[in-house]
Amino acid sequence: MGLDFVRVNIAEDLLGKKDGQRFLPILTTMFFMILFFNITGIIPFMNLAGTSIIAVPLMLAVISYVTFIYAGIKKSPKNFFKNALFPSGVPPFLYIIVTPLEFLSTFIIRPVTLTLRLLMNMIVGHLMLVLFFLSDAVFLITLGGWWSALAAGSLAFGLAFTLFEILVAFLQAYVFTILTAVYIQLAVAEEHWRERLPPSPPNPERKHPVDAITVLAELKGKRRDDGLRPRRHRPRHRRGHRRRQDDRGRRPSARAGRSTAGPDVDRYRLHRGARLHRHRRRLHLRLIARTSS
Repeated sequence: MGLDFVRVNIAEDLLGKKDGQRFLPILTTMFFMILFFNITGIIPFMNLAGTSIIAVPLMLAVISYVTFIYAGIKKSPKNFFKNALFPSGVPPFLYIIVTPLEFLSTFIIRPVTLTLRLLMNMIVGHLMLVLFFLSDAVFLITLGGWWSALAAGSLAFGLAFTLFEILVAFLQAYVFTILTAVYIQLAVAEEHWRERLPPSPPNPERKHPVDAITVLAELKGKRRDDGLRPRRHRPRHRRGHRRRQDDRGRRPSARAGRSTAGPDVDRYRLHRGARLHRHRRRLHLRLIARTSS
């Protein structure tokens, strides 16, 4: 479960499957090592986190520092330091300001912040636990009397802070590991190490840029070329002569899917159909066939 958490949520999520599998062993080792060293701070009769000693966070920060520099040099030996210190898109006269800042933030501040963040969080947690649990002894043994009532509150705060320290131990392991993965991802990112390429030549088949107005104009011209004119330019449909309504029933409607034929349609066919003109009779028969189908 823990291995899948590191592999899916940290390694593959930030580095992809290929680079994630490549750096998964070191990321997994960092996560569980920091987690177990942090948990020792709340174990009875130990009460001292291994990461609250500066040697452990400093060693882990150096490993993270060497790892992301190795990843960048492995990806592009010639352009890693060049693109890290001289980022693209910056005017040349500003490099005198940008280059020292990039050097400080990338190669000095990163390991320092990794060390101090983990160290200070664990030291503060250890001091808070010592403060709450030692105050119990002071209130009960040294002061006594009505001060003993405060010992219960101090003990409750100590137990609550112990549970909070478990969450902090997990979060610090997660933050340290994910920052290491982020530094590796920045070192192997394509836009970080690739050289500045000249702009690609324009497509000779397209003589104008693509936008919504151009596409609409093309579709409008194509519609006119195909003979499909807008509705306002179409001639009105010719209206045929309305047939007389018979008193015994209404004629069937010519609309698809609707029929207003009543029960007297058969009488209409018998009495009125024989008297129609030949042309009107053909139309009448077509109308009957369409309605019956």
